[in-house]
Amino acid sequence: MKKSGRKMAGFLVGILLLFSFPLPVRGEGEPQITAEAAVLMDADTGRILYARNPHRPLHPASTTKIMTVLLALELAHPEEVVTVSPEAGGDYEGQAIGLRAGDRLLLWDLLQAAMVYSANDSTVAIGEHIAGSEAEFARLMTAKALSLGATNTNFVNSNGYTDPTHLTTAADLALITRYAVNSNSLFCRLAATKEAKIRWLNRNKTVTLANTNRLLHRYSWIKGVKTGSTPMAGNCLVAYACRHGRRLITVVLNSGDRYADTMALLEYGWKKSGR
Repeated sequence: MKKSGRKMAGFLVGILLLFSFPLPVRGEGEPQITAEAAVLMDADTGRILYARNPHRPLHPASTTKIMTVLLALELAHPEEVVTVSPEAGGDYEGQAIGLRAGDRLLLWDLLQAAMVYSANDSTVAIGEHIAGSEAEFARLMTAKALSLGATNTNFVNSNGYTDPTHLTTAADLALITRYAVNSNSLFCRLAATKEAKIRWLNRNKTVTLANTNRLLHRYSWIKGVKTGSTPMAGNCLVAYACRHGRRLITVVLNSGDRYADTMALLEYGWKKSGR
């Protein structure tokens, strides 16, 4: 047989062998998700059960408010009265509760507005009250993240507005959330609040706010934590779930369907635990 004929015969044999045996499927059994980055973490042990691009720096949108609320609870008392500055009382894109300069509210109500409704003006008022300026409060947020091991996180504002240097990762958000749910009962209470009533102390105004997390309204074992969405960040969601004696944390960033992705991760986590 000529050399060229032997090559062709070998090629055909290879093709036959290739289709005679099933090819291994990469990631078979893993959750099918759309998110650019994702993490599934055991809240008790901190073990990562699944990850996709966990250390890729991305825009976090309003999942930023997890750290905003956590730090505020650690540095101030919920019953403190906050006086809104002209800066915090300005116009804000996205979710807001219409704060005006001179408004007075309990810090607790501003924290509810931030966590439940994702109000962007409330976080500025929170940061200024605690640190004197939003920029200084954002610096404290970054320092706190670093102390928790979230070394790829940098905050430059309190609400998650897009900035080229305002970045975090799925792994860092999971770390921050694990610390929050394990260390602060008030944080857990805020994260699980489905509806909040916010009252102004200086004028006759009360608003009722519904939580932006659809899963919280649908499943009793979903315990929060925070949605986020901007054109640059895409749709994001950090969730905390307690079921079958297992506590799980999920993070999905820049997701095509953040709720479906989160449920796929949680179902994978329940199955992986053998329950």
